Amino acid sequence: MSVFTQKLLLYVSYQKGNLLPGRCQNQDLRTPGQKPGFCVNISRKNPQKIRETGFFGVTPEKVSRGFTLIELLVVILIIGILSAIALPIFLRLINQAKESEATQYISYLNKHQTAEYLEGSEFTNSFGTLSFPQPETPSSAAGLLKSLGFSVAETNNYLYGIKIASYNNNPLAIQVALSKQLGVKSYLGIVYFKDNKAPCGPVSLPVSLSSPPFQQLGILNNLISNPGSYCPDLF
Repeated sequence: MSVFTQKLLLYVSYQKGNLLPGRCQNQDLRTPGQKPGFCVNISRKNPQKIRETGFFGVTPEKVSRGFTLIELLVVILIIGILSAIALPIFLRLINQAKESEATQYISYLNKHQTAEYLEGSEFTNSFGTLSFPQPETPSSAAGLLKSLGFSVAETNNYLYGIKIASYNNNPLAIQVALSKQLGVKSYLGIVYFKDNKAPCGPVSLPVSLSSPPFQQLGILNNLISNPGSYCPDLF
């Protein structure tokens, strides 16, 4: 087969899109002073397979292609779906970390109130006496708790209160941790020494500082007058 025929077959195959990337193996097709063209590379295993091999040994540049609009929209849609699934879980984990503060402090107050009663036969509403790690603060949000006779201490996430009350003529200490943020649970703890029962709590309290004031007032009054509704095993 002449050189001209080989070039002609290669050109036709190239125009039909039958050529694949490769390197020029037949250097005999190159003639001095001739403009770049195409080379033919016939595989021994598949003689009919003609591959594009560049312009006489010169590898053609790769053509870069960007993303289509449909591909970008599909990626954005997938990211949106994953975010919608992951975001609530992530926010709940953050809230649980904040709630762990309240449960630890309620347990701490219950323990120290128990020790205070065993030593002096009475409870205390002083955070300082209980060595509570957070200082008492005159926060504006503490007005409702103070109006009900609670002493108040405050952190970034919670408002803590202690009230000494009585139930069936026996003293009891009520500790509350009211959440400042919607979606973060509030908690309570009660120390009551009748029949030598262990303190109650932390127990979830269905109210927070973001709740309407009348709802806060109603639940806290019910807690004071009827603590058995929150800690039935204690009474």
